[in-house]
Amino acid sequence: MNDKLTIRIRLWRGAIFLVCFLLFLQCYYLLDIHYNPLARYPYGTPEQREMIEMILSDDDIDYLITSQMDPEIFLPFMLSEGFNIRNAYYYETAMQTRSAQPEIVVDFVNMFRKRWTLSEMENYLRFYSYNDIVDFYDNSGQASLVNKPDDPLLILDQKSSVWTYRPANLRMDGSLILDQEAMNAFLAMQMAASGEGIDLQPLAGYISYRQQKDNAASNPYPNSRNLPYGSREEQLGFTLILEPATRYISSIPATMEGGYLQSPLSEQDQRISDWLESHASEYGFIIRYPADKSEKTQENYQPFILRYTGITAAREMENMNLCLEEYVQMTQATK
Repeated sequence: MNDKLTIRIRLWRGAIFLVCFLLFLQCYYLLDIHYNPLARYPYGTPEQREMIEMILSDDDIDYLITSQMDPEIFLPFMLSEGFNIRNAYYYETAMQTRSAQPEIVVDFVNMFRKRWTLSEMENYLRFYSYNDIVDFYDNSGQASLVNKPDDPLLILDQKSSVWTYRPANLRMDGSLILDQEAMNAFLAMQMAASGEGIDLQPLAGYISYRQQKDNAASNPYPNSRNLPYGSREEQLGFTLILEPATRYISSIPATMEGGYLQSPLSEQDQRISDWLESHASEYGFIIRYPADKSEKTQENYQPFILRYTGITAAREMENMNLCLEEYVQMTQATK
């Protein structure tokens, strides 16, 4: 009887001890949470956690705990003036896309955070520097900054700009500069034309933003719409202007509406024009401002100004008798 009573007493004592121990742990946990705001944040070294506690507000720490964000994402920026933990993923993405001082990244993201999604910001920074983007929005007026300026089907106008963008894949051959793929296609086309007695002499290709401003008077590219620098397609690297263009453009009266020559081309220039009409699409080029499309392109007919779009698009435009504006509108409608 005494043995059974002893066992019961021991069991009760053990149960009471266990309950007290669990209550102690719970109280300790609650006290720890009260005095250690990072108790539910299991990341970072002791030094990093101490810095986080010193710099972040209680609301910021609550956000950090809820998001369970790795400290490596935000620590490089935390000491920068204006740091906002809620922008941390933007800071990290911006830095990975285009490296800069943390202070520059923080200022930039804070300025444009509400304007773009994360993927939009990443895409802009692939093509433009931080300073270029800030400069654009400080000086561009109502135009929109193009976020994919390397698109061979891109159309520029008064409402769109690539600002001071310079294509990454430019290739030079003699004095001609083009996008590398466009250059390869032109050289192949030039060789094929030469075999048929047609001499395709380039006049101009890529023209930089700075060159447009410095050499405005001698720019061979038509600009009847008075487009601002940064909104002209020769800056994309896909436009090719052939030598007869100078003779042709100078023969068009400034007040002419239809965009056609008043007098016929020379026999040599006519042969070049005919050959381009028949073969340019085989190499991925189109006549950028074709006959009977002035209403769509807003430019006079220009038989010697080509645009590289790639073979598939060029052939489709030729087969359907579409200019670039019509083709882009059609493809966007089917997406």
